[in-house]
Amino acid sequence: VIPADPHGKLTRMNPVAERLTGWSIDHARGRPFTEVFHIIHEETGEPAVNPVDRVLREGIVVGLANHTSLIAKDGTVRPIADSAAPIRDARGELRGAVLVFRDMSTERQAESALRDAHAFLDSIIENLPDMIFVKDATDLRFRRINKAGEELLGAPREELIEKNDYDFFPREQADAFTNKDREVLRGKTVVDVPEERIQTPRGERWLHTKKIPIFGEDGTPRYLLGISEEITERKQMLERIRRMNDELEKRVEERTAELRKSEEQLRQAQK
Repeated sequence: VIPADPHGKLTRMNPVAERLTGWSIDHARGRPFTEVFHIIHEETGEPAVNPVDRVLREGIVVGLANHTSLIAKDGTVRPIADSAAPIRDARGELRGAVLVFRDMSTERQAESALRDAHAFLDSIIENLPDMIFVKDATDLRFRRINKAGEELLGAPREELIEKNDYDFFPREQADAFTNKDREVLRGKTVVDVPEERIQTPRGERWLHTKKIPIFGEDGTPRYLLGISEEITERKQMLERIRRMNDELEKRVEERTAELRKSEEQLRQAQK
């Protein structure tokens, strides 16, 4: 807390203000407010408008601009926040201003850590080879989808977000997806779907999907998380193997029949 007189001269400081500015009250008293309270824009480094000057000029409460930094006497730079207000006497005459501010370093560090955590999580989601999608539990509209999902569905996420399955798939398929989603949300449990067939711009594709309810603080599902692995090639390979086995079995049966016929002919010849 730093009060100033009507001329913008510093009159008092509390211990926290002394610590943050690096000035003692004995050395700061009577000095121009801007000399002790030196602030800049946090991002550009340009000088910031001193809030006390504006309070004394306009007589209003002024909040500090966003992203303001205080430069202490020793050159230490700290992000700060809060506001300045006029001091008036009983007649309402302006007698000075008071600045109340606080150190935002801890909050900035927490914000930075949170941004880093979000960026890390986003990077993981975006680079997974499987389709990741999130739907709202109420209307089952897409709230998020990753790059693999865009490629699989053949549309940019801007066209997918806020849409539902009926906007992309034939009604029969959309009904099946929606029914399974509702089953997950009602049961509040993970559901494994070994095979799901979908129509995409690349043609028919097959997915192995896990659908997971995401709960709010009240314990009710707020979102549905889907993780879909494309198994089209695997299914096609298994289908080719099945056809090869069927063909092989057919040939074995035919060869067996031929051998039995030859054996019968041999028996007849021996007789």
